[in-house]
Amino acid sequence: METPDIQSGQLLLRQHNLIREVAYAELKANRSTWETAERQAASLWLTTYELPSDFDPMKFR
Repeated sequence: METPDIQSGQLLLRQHNLIREVAYAELKANRSTWETAERQAASLWLTTYELPSDFDPMKFR
């Protein structure tokens, strides 16, 4: 039998996934909004993201 904490966590995860799925569908419904969001995400990734200090690019080869 699962504990209430595990069940509660699973419910929260399902709610989170549902909200994320609905938000994604709404975003994709408007092409202009989708493209703007994609460009903003790419810009943030390229200009703001900082690699962890222990990052080793050789691990990804």
